[in-house]
Amino acid sequence: MNPTKGISYPRPLVFKFTRDVKFRKRHARDFINKLLGTKLQGDLEPALKSGVLLAKVANKVKDNSVAFKDGDKLDLATSKSNLVNFAKAAKNLGVFAFRPGDLLNGHHFPAVLRTLGDLEKLAIKGGKLPAPKVHYPALRVSHGVPTRTVSGPGPKAKAAKGKKPAGKTPATASRTEVDVEPTKFNYNYKHYPTRHVRKAVVSRDIYVKQLKVESIPEAFLLKLMSEETLHHGLIVIGFKQGLELIKAGKDYIIPPRGSVAHKTVAFNFLEFLGYKLIPTTKLGGGHLVAADASRKAYAASLLKHFENANKTALHLQ
Repeated sequence: MNPTKGISYPRPLVFKFTRDVKFRKRHARDFINKLLGTKLQGDLEPALKSGVLLAKVANKVKDNSVAFKDGDKLDLATSKSNLVNFAKAAKNLGVFAFRPGDLLNGHHFPAVLRTLGDLEKLAIKGGKLPAPKVHYPALRVSHGVPTRTVSGPGPKAKAAKGKKPAGKTPATASRTEVDVEPTKFNYNYKHYPTRHVRKAVVSRDIYVKQLKVESIPEAFLLKLMSEETLHHGLIVIGFKQGLELIKAGKDYIIPPRGSVAHKTVAFNFLEFLGYKLIPTTKLGGGHLVAADASRKAYAASLLKHFENANKTALHLQ
């Protein structure tokens, strides 16, 4: 393998983050309207910031589960109190509870949609809402499939125990069935022995070492950084502040806080970009993000990519 030649990166999955969140917002708005009998229109995020609608949804799913203050225009402290009470009630109901800052500051609105989705499942399970109907397409015979018409006695009318059937059984009825007789083929095919050659496997270390991160298209990095789990993990580890420190030639230390799952995803992304993570005791412990000269120069470009991804992920309409 030629070490100077860059290895091609995998093609990203076809996933539209903006389209997915818009669909989830519309579905959550329909769920609230059906459950409460309201007629919400427009963007859902401003209507939920006071916490009144969320509390009403929780009380509808389970009576008297949330104590809240109602009103058209509530101040920030009252809205935050309503959201805190709702989060406690969500934990008691056994569903995912988002943090009040995710909604008030607009940091992570998909977490709010996740909570509403869990409440919808709970409402359907408790009989507050009818279960969604699943429509299966009618079975159709493809063009060219042989069929046959069969005539015989019609279906018997069902009757309850101890009663005679109400309708009469028709004498004959015709129905169409697929001809299940197997078709016989006779191909004069001669078998040739084949030999399976196993492809060479490139280890992860060699792949990351030879990968030229600078050649990755900007569209791929934006889509990767805008993904919900990775984007939240980068916020947890202070990715923007860290890039600014690396750009200025200072140490970037990730403190030991935040969700382990989100930090693991963010750490893997840092290693993918070529940064090394070294455990340290500075500033109370954590991980020192070490970068060579090329990584320091690339920090400024990464900072622009992350700012654009931040707009894409957090300011969805």
